[in-house]
Amino acid sequence: MRRFVAMLLGCLAAAFGAGCGGSDKGTEEPAPQFKYPTEADFCEALAKAECTSAVVTACYGSDSMTLADDQMSCVAAREGRCNPDHLPYHPELAEGCVTARGSAIQDAAWTHEELAKIEAACLPVFSKQQSEGAVCGASTDCATADGLLCVVKLGNIQGVCEEPVVVGGGESCADPAEVCDAGFYCDPKVSHCLANPKENEDCSAAAPCAPDFYCTDSDAGVCTAKTKNGLDCTKDEVCAGGFCVGATADVSGKCSATLPLQITSTACDVYRQ
Repeated sequence: MRRFVAMLLGCLAAAFGAGCGGSDKGTEEPAPQFKYPTEADFCEALAKAECTSAVVTACYGSDSMTLADDQMSCVAAREGRCNPDHLPYHPELAEGCVTARGSAIQDAAWTHEELAKIEAACLPVFSKQQSEGAVCGASTDCATADGLLCVVKLGNIQGVCEEPVVVGGGESCADPAEVCDAGFYCDPKVSHCLANPKENEDCSAAAPCAPDFYCTDSDAGVCTAKTKNGLDCTKDEVCAGGFCVGATADVSGKCSATLPLQITSTACDVYRQ
């Protein structure tokens, strides 16, 4: 009798555990398996994927004698800059980011299309993942694989975590999630999508120019045609290709549709200690 009571008490004590007279392991869901389960695993893999011989040669000026040592330096530098803002890590999204960045940088140059794909794949890897509707200052406050981003209206410094909803010209953009279609901007005064000003039309930070033009002054400027690729420039935004390669405070650069890594380029800083 005492043995039976002892067994019964033992079963009651385990009522919220494995149960009595058997195991419930068969009903447990297996823990998800990720290729890079820890932040350290991800950062190491990302660094090795990016520090190819082409990248290292471009950023370090390596030759066959120094390439191996320079690659080690590149990996160490890239690992150290993996998560500079110390944001929460999400391993379920990490593999796609490593693949995207490693593939894009094989030729030691970036294009706008590659950078857009990388942002979509990598932005959610380090993110606070605040809930929909939360106030945010950057997309790393919100980014998820489902497309939640920080939608910031023109003229504001803070936005709201939302999945962007694209609306057409002339339509209302008053809802926090609404963003205007290409060729239009959300006018903060009337909260409607207006056409971007074009050449010789007035512009400002609140009324940005159409894609083929840049604004001469963010407060009160005039839309001017962007500079063609191969011609002199001082900053990215004046270039038709989107990149002003080689420009410094003292030297003009050249407009380009690609951003090649060069030993003098700030784009290489992430790969150097």
